Amino acid sequence: MKRFLSDISFYLLRGSLFILGKLPLELHYFNAIWLSVLIRKVFKYRVPLVEESLSYAFPEKSEEQRRRILKDFYRHFAEVFVEAVWFGSCTDRKRVVKSHIVELGDMTQLGAALQKAPGAMVMCTHAGNWELQGGVELFVDDYGRNPIKGEHLCVVYRKLSSVLWDRVMKDSRCTPTKKIHNQEGYIESKSIVRYIVTHQDKAKMYNMITDQRPYYAAPSYIRVNFLNRECNTMSAAAALASKTAMPVFFAHMLRKPGFGYTLEYEMICPDASKMEVEQIMKRYYELLEADIRKQPENYLWTHNRWGCQ
Repeated sequence: MKRFLSDISFYLLRGSLFILGKLPLELHYFNAIWLSVLIRKVFKYRVPLVEESLSYAFPEKSEEQRRRILKDFYRHFAEVFVEAVWFGSCTDRKRVVKSHIVELGDMTQLGAALQKAPGAMVMCTHAGNWELQGGVELFVDDYGRNPIKGEHLCVVYRKLSSVLWDRVMKDSRCTPTKKIHNQEGYIESKSIVRYIVTHQDKAKMYNMITDQRPYYAAPSYIRVNFLNRECNTMSAAAALASKTAMPVFFAHMLRKPGFGYTLEYEMICPDASKMEVEQIMKRYYELLEADIRKQPENYLWTHNRWGCQ
């Protein structure tokens, strides 16, 4: 009975989101305007946390400038949500391609890395719209090219505490591509070590979120200075790349004028086994901080990544 009720809840929720997602993308962006006001002004979702984080990150900016960043962030936050809903209903992959919601930058280095095993480690964060990166094989550059194929992609995720929402998000994130590779490349973080070990003979692109404040306890952490504060950081992606001699890339996902994002991969090192994990993490945070300072509203400020360390 419990399983039956869970299935009913899943299909009702997923069906509702699917129907909403069939609306034009332009209408979703219009809805994001009032949704952002609702989140910021009515529910005041984590507003004090965002204000505190912005004051630490940008002490050189005036109060008015930080308020503008906060307002722009909540607009972006709402757009991330509506984009994910829209993306989760795209059973026709051509709909994603034609939308140009994400356009690729220079793919030369990453394309070369995917020509041979074990592939490449891509370190990314909650910037741009991370929910769309599972569809990277559908995006193209200015010349209509993309070296990433379905068999390359492995999106590493952390299982949500809600079984229902974990199931909904997994289905939504993979909708445009699941018919191509049947979600094989959607790997829970606790299983990634085994997956990498058993697939070392294949060229894979491991897309791993790397944030401050690691999820799991460890005997020691790598400390970094990030946006004017010391913090612990996740370093599993760099450590795994080091053990398997993979090249490591940083994923830049910046907003385009108007709507959507550009996604570009910058090489941090061609062989992680020849670079200290601490050095990889330092370079990763240098690149991430540069992107945030370029587009501060594009980062997920509602995550408490500095507290309770």
